[in-house]
Amino acid sequence: MNAVRKITSLLAGAGLLAAASTSALAQDKTVKVGLLSDFSGVFAQLAKDVEDSWMLALEERGGMVAGYKVEIIKEDSENSPQVGVQKANKLIKSDNVAIFGGVISSGVGIALAGVADKEKTPFVAGFAIADPLTGKFCSPYVARTSFSANALQSAAGAYWAKQGVKTAVFMGPDYAAGQAMLAGFKNGFEAAGGKVVLEELTPFKTTKDWGPSLLKAQQTGADMIYTFYAGSEAVQVVKQHAAFGMQEKMPLRGAMWIYDEALWDAMGGVQMNAIHVTNYTNALDTEASEKFEKAFSDKYGRLPVASNAMGYTNAVAIFDGLAKAIEENGGNLPEDKAKIISALASLKLDNDPRGPVHFNKDNNAMQDNLYMVQIVEGPDGKPTHKVIDTFPYGEDLPGCNMK
Repeated sequence: MNAVRKITSLLAGAGLLAAASTSALAQDKTVKVGLLSDFSGVFAQLAKDVEDSWMLALEERGGMVAGYKVEIIKEDSENSPQVGVQKANKLIKSDNVAIFGGVISSGVGIALAGVADKEKTPFVAGFAIADPLTGKFCSPYVARTSFSANALQSAAGAYWAKQGVKTAVFMGPDYAAGQAMLAGFKNGFEAAGGKVVLEELTPFKTTKDWGPSLLKAQQTGADMIYTFYAGSEAVQVVKQHAAFGMQEKMPLRGAMWIYDEALWDAMGGVQMNAIHVTNYTNALDTEASEKFEKAFSDKYGRLPVASNAMGYTNAVAIFDGLAKAIEENGGNLPEDKAKIISALASLKLDNDPRGPVHFNKDNNAMQDNLYMVQIVEGPDGKPTHKVIDTFPYGEDLPGCNMK
């Protein structure tokens, strides 16, 4: 009888050890996710904005997705396609990430799409807007949570033409994103009856004096300048435009980057009363926006801006897409990583702070509305946004031939 008890005790002990071992293994499951962005250079502030929202989204999920602990591995692309490719290869081949995202630069984004397709590892662009990313270079391993240039800018162009603007000058940096923004704005503006009378593309990252370009714009007599600049370049363009005394006769319009809230202090007040289009503003009074605003403010002590909202969408789509892919694969990461993008692209982000977001057949994010906002003085005497109009989102360009 004693022998039987001993054997039973030993078996029970073995069972407990096995259960403990299984539990430990479950707790030790980790999925690595790459945050590859332009942390140095002209887009450094935007990259930091995206990173902050990634950390918030991860914290909201307790650092876990579908039973896996998430390990974020951060790399700087240095706003260079060549460096971006090197860092992406490191993330894939050395760090063994399951997925990576977050990039700001369109030039870097297009290069990374090629790496993702070749290495069969998912890449989700969080900010890059060049149309070919989900057009010519589309892939079952590539998605975008921001938007295509044509979707945003064709809608903005059509809006301004319908408001009675007849002529416009386009100004922007001469690289992939600037060229895409020009094409998108021109498509919408001219289809709705407007005319782009001057296309002024300036050398990217090297231009410091926009005086010659602004003088050319003045000489056209156009109704407005529509522009795409970001970061330190946006500050310089806005201040030099004001110094030329052009704010009334030839106002400077554009999307959220030209008047990014993070740049307001550097602009010294000349941004007041400016109007621009955005896909998010903390002036929205939706439940989802207010929830995001509170969570972000509680964590960072400041209000979120459009780049924070875009970073948040990027992180939520990556984390929840990963979770869905794992759950659909019996609790394990799928060997075929295209299933991660497939799961991500099937998400309906109805509670996104930007408004409902879904993905089209090219794995490109689409949202219901865009917002026209004006920078006004708030009740506390500080600059804030006022939503002056809401209008429909645009469409992607054709060109995707998914492999």
